[in-house]
Parts: sequence; structure tokens; C-alpha cells
Amino acid sequence: MSQSQTDTVRGRAVVMQPQDGPSYWQPVPANGHADPKLYPARTGFAGHAMGFQSIAPGGRVREHSHGDQVELQICFRGRGRAVVDGVSHPLVPGTSCFLGYDVRHEILNDVDRRVVYERICDWCDARTG
Repeated sequence: MSQSQTDTVRGRAVVMQPQDGPSYWQPVPANGHADPKLYPARTGFAGHAMGFQSIAPGGRVREHSHGDQVELQICFRGRGRAVVDGVSHPLVPGTSCFLGYDVRHEILNDVDRRVVYERICDWCDARTG
């Protein structure tokens, strides 16, 4: 991190309440919302971003990967499956995923309750948290 980046965030704090910030509707297949909370334009720090993703019952976030992004995901509501590089894992409150560069991943909500998980990444588009 450069000195100017360090100076930009030194002494800076941002606190967001659940209702604060943008929320982007994501139609089929997710039928949910991406709710970015802390991202470079809001925090002044380009190194990380954080937000929440919700997925309706029967919905999913399609398989994808990021060539230039490391992502952490922590489920805290609902149940489903995280498919990581073709391997299915139970997704329950407390499930934590580290997804390195080029790791294919998909989140499926195959139960009757909304899934909500937190995303933290070293770079994120503001609309995806």
C-alpha cells in the first residue's frame, strides 16, 4: 500500500446499518439481492470490499470464477449448497469459503428459506459487494 493510500484511511471509520446503502435486485436465477456495504468509493480503501448476497428458495448464483479476485464467503442464514470446483458442500450458518483466483463456484438454495451470506473480497464491483 502506498503512503497516500495509508493516509487516506488513517483515522477513517465507516459504520453501516442494515438498511443503509444500495441494494441491487438480481433476477432469475438468484431471485435475490446484492447489498454492497463497504467498498472503495464508500471507505476510501481500494484493498477490500464487503457486502451481502441473498438467494430466494429455489434460486442460485450461477457458476463463475474470478481471475483477479480472492473472495471469502460466510453463510449466516438459510441452508443450501456451495459447489466449489465441481464438489458440492453443505451450506449452513457458519459455513466459510475461501475462493482463490480462478476457482469455479456456485451457490444453490435448494430449501424453502432465503439464503444470506456475506462476501468479502480483495476487489469487488460495487454492485456485487
